[in-house]
Amino acid sequence: RHHRGLTHSILGGAVMAALLAAAFRPLSRGAPWLKVFVLAYGCILLHDFQDVITTYGTQLFLPFSDARIGLPAVFIVDPIYTGVLLLAVILGFAVKTRAKAAALAALAWIFLYPATSLGLREIVAAAQEKRLAAEGMPKAVAHVTTDGLSPIFWKVVVDDGVNYRVRGASLFAPSGGPDMAVRAKADRAELRRIGRDAPIAATYDWFAEFPRPVATPTGRDSPCGWNSTPLNVRRRCIMLAAARPISFSRPLPPRSACAKDVPPHSSPPCHPPSARSGRSASG
Repeated sequence: RHHRGLTHSILGGAVMAALLAAAFRPLSRGAPWLKVFVLAYGCILLHDFQDVITTYGTQLFLPFSDARIGLPAVFIVDPIYTGVLLLAVILGFAVKTRAKAAALAALAWIFLYPATSLGLREIVAAAQEKRLAAEGMPKAVAHVTTDGLSPIFWKVVVDDGVNYRVRGASLFAPSGGPDMAVRAKADRAELRRIGRDAPIAATYDWFAEFPRPVATPTGRDSPCGWNSTPLNVRRRCIMLAAARPISFSRPLPPRSACAKDVPPHSSPPCHPPSARSGRSASG
């Protein structure tokens, strides 16, 4: 929750800009504080904008709201977007007479590229709506999000009310191909109940855009969530892992037993029933 947090908010950015202007004043050779503040704040807001245009978003309205504001315009690592900006910087340093023109071109690119990407995304979104209607799922919702090499390629997550259907699409085939995966939707109400006992679960619920349940195997050969985050909540072991656009968060069914060799680092420790004696471990 702290990544892209208060320092990336509108209010936090203003405070940072004020501090930067005050710190720079002794070195500014008489530059007005307000002028330096406006320049610093403008750079911070530009950085916030570049966070907003990714699906991860940023918490613009902290400390009043922790909602992440994001637009599915630019993939989190976009070689086209970044590459053009890098070329503009190199050109500005290499050809001094073209430095101003290169800076203006880079500034325009910062805004034009995501705007164009959002426009192209609408082509894919419209094709997905037509496909859902043709498949007899008019009430399903297609979420079109960025993928590697967007705005050419896109990832589509279809919410049919029960499952998430994941497929790929592109500008060349906006209707997309067959579903690559079909995953059941997690129960948000259950996640919130777990979050009241385990703050990390609440964080995953807050972060995950499309959470799905995952059955965590138990037994000596498959410790309860050994490779993820084992927690004991209401005497149940749960596994949590998060990724966008498909993330994982769901408790195991009641009475599930964790493996005996799971380290007791949750509170209270998760003790499974004894396999040899048939007696349940205390705690």
